[in-house]
Amino acid sequence: MTNIQFETPFIEAEYHVTDLSCTVYEGPATPAPPLPAPVGVIRSNQEWGVYVKWTTEGTLVPVIPGYWHLNLNLEAMGPGQDLRLPAGELLVPLTPGPSPQTYNVDMHFLSNVVPVPPHATQTYKLIATITHSFCIDEQNYHGPSSMAGYHEGQIIQFYNPAP
Repeated sequence: MTNIQFETPFIEAEYHVTDLSCTVYEGPATPAPPLPAPVGVIRSNQEWGVYVKWTTEGTLVPVIPGYWHLNLNLEAMGPGQDLRLPAGELLVPLTPGPSPQTYNVDMHFLSNVVPVPPHATQTYKLIATITHSFCIDEQNYHGPSSMAGYHEGQIIQFYNPAP
């Protein structure tokens, strides 16, 4: 079961986010829709990724500019360090237009990006966060706006296979 939370300063009819989801996949390429069932166990020496999707709806969708700041966090379950992937956030331009607007982002990772001791496993909880800002120009940037949300996703186990 996943937990999705998103807040805006507007009433629901003006602007809201729906269908915030993450699908973890294995392999070197993004799977074409329909996406396969989410993967929960991944070899540390293979490529993998997270396909993030969300939709904005409401009367203000055509006029709100800015950027989404997307982060993936892996919260260690047990010993190990928490990770933020990629190391810096991914910027996704808002696409003002008719409501609804759907965002599809593939966050693809190379092998061995998640450290796993030899012949061991490391378990994480996936949490995706999105935050809105009106611009990213450093001269005009005033930090995030009051629109933000998260998707509390699945447990992922990485393992380091025997040679």
